[in-house]
Amino acid sequence: MFSDYQKIKELGAYKFIDNLSIISVSGKDTESYINSQTTNETINLTNNKGVSNNLVDRKAHFKAHFTFHKIDDDEYILLSEKNQVETLKEHLENFHFTEDFEMSDVSDQKEVFMIRGEMSNDFFEDLLKQDLSKIENYDILKIENNNNKLFLIANYELGDNTIILIYNKEDLIKSEILSLIKKYNLIELNEKLANVFRVEEGRPEYNIDFDSNNILPELGFEKFSVSYSKGCYLGQEVIARIKTYGTVPNALCGLIFEDKVPTFNTKITLNGKNIGTVKSTVFSPFFNKNIALAYINKEYRKPDETINFEIDNTNYSSIVKLLPFYNPVSKEDKAKDYYDKALLLFAENKENESIVLLKKAIKNKPDFSDAYESLGVILSRLENYEEAIQVMTKLTEISPNEPMARTNLSIFYMKIGNKDEAEAQMAKATTIKFMNAMKENKDKKVLEAKKKEEIEAIKERMEMFKEVLETEDSEDLIANYGLGKSYYDLEDYNLAITYFQKAVEIKKDYSMAFLYLGKSLEKENKIEEALSVYKKGIIAASQKGDLMPLKEMEQRNLILSQK
Repeated sequence: MFSDYQKIKELGAYKFIDNLSIISVSGKDTESYINSQTTNETINLTNNKGVSNNLVDRKAHFKAHFTFHKIDDDEYILLSEKNQVETLKEHLENFHFTEDFEMSDVSDQKEVFMIRGEMSNDFFEDLLKQDLSKIENYDILKIENNNNKLFLIANYELGDNTIILIYNKEDLIKSEILSLIKKYNLIELNEKLANVFRVEEGRPEYNIDFDSNNILPELGFEKFSVSYSKGCYLGQEVIARIKTYGTVPNALCGLIFEDKVPTFNTKITLNGKNIGTVKSTVFSPFFNKNIALAYINKEYRKPDETINFEIDNTNYSSIVKLLPFYNPVSKEDKAKDYYDKALLLFAENKENESIVLLKKAIKNKPDFSDAYESLGVILSRLENYEEAIQVMTKLTEISPNEPMARTNLSIFYMKIGNKDEAEAQMAKATTIKFMNAMKENKDKKVLEAKKKEEIEAIKERMEMFKEVLETEDSEDLIANYGLGKSYYDLEDYNLAITYFQKAVEIKKDYSMAFLYLGKSLEKENKIEEALSVYKKGIIAASQKGDLMPLKEMEQRNLILSQK
């Protein structure tokens, strides 16, 4: 299993999916009607875009999860798991009256093919002869193929970089799919490995890890499938209240076990108190340990903290993790990694290997100007001037104000004997340099004026905060935090620390104060103190559900821990 796991992590895997229902939706009131009934914003979706969404009851109990995709002005596709779709369809049918809205379940006529992992874009580009470099999560493309309609949908909820293809059962494209699977030497994603990836990626399964007794915020779905700014819908009041005033008593998170793992649905008891319930468990090759999805009480839902407990005279030790257990590497990070490795190979005179990696970097980040420039230069070293010109021409489209691309083009055109174009490109490079210099001088003056205005505004706020602390209340939270932030913005980090420390003393779960206290300590090169602050802040933010400061503190903590 481990070798297949590694191959899937590096390249990807395929699977023919049979648990998704495909609902064709139409009608001019579709977006507004679904928007009024569900948790996420669906109004004003642009063509080829989609969202993740939920149906909940009045008390925010889960009823169904689905993704909603707009093909064009009056054509949509709704995808939901088969064990949830009947509840969803029944609700949407029962609650619409005069709206122009129609649904048709076309699942029996369709097949669904999935590729997960880095190879998904390449595979479908090869199959469909389409450029998919800019496809994003929940995007949908309608493609005509031999008089049949195909629908390509990116849905990373189904796994890392997953893209699915929906086609008619009788469509001959299936034979092309099977042929390409062999060409790409892809592994089929079996149920055991699918379950491993599902748990590692923090994806709870309906009727196993949760059901209609759970309220939505217990599941973490609100992080990516709830709008807090849209109009009223069933269950909105409960979800908004939890967001505003705190967190749920028990919520789904991850546990990494040092050794043994309890069985499914085991109650976790500590000092006679029930603090959680174990759900799906797997052995994770990523951690080389047993892991589990589990509902944990908020008092113990502290990231990277260890919980020791006993069940039936057996001792267990686990580390609490926020879900997902690990974040998939973003396309941008993959691109940077390929780029760095390509430069190392180039330094070792391995130009051809370097070219392969640079092309992968561009594939993951189509606007990666440094990768284009390096690729063009290496191609020219191999005297492949025609391709080098193509690469540099593309760079001029991506970075039209970059003179080096024009300078390189001038050199490459000269190499192939096109003197006129070489001179034209050099003239353009000279013009761009001159225009950039003028713009830089103008921008510098504007920036200096703006900076001066900002400093004056900060100083005015500081006087107000100081007056509150000196004459009204030295324990005023807003004034202490505001003064700390003012000193931070003025780059006086030592004084900022004093006021941020006071703010977290006054309000021990003030996530933003923890974040800026840690950043101020970093600026003063007090790394160990910053790490300690971030760890406390992560716990506070996770218990409150403050996602923005939580994410940034996790990132800062990770970076500092690796130094």
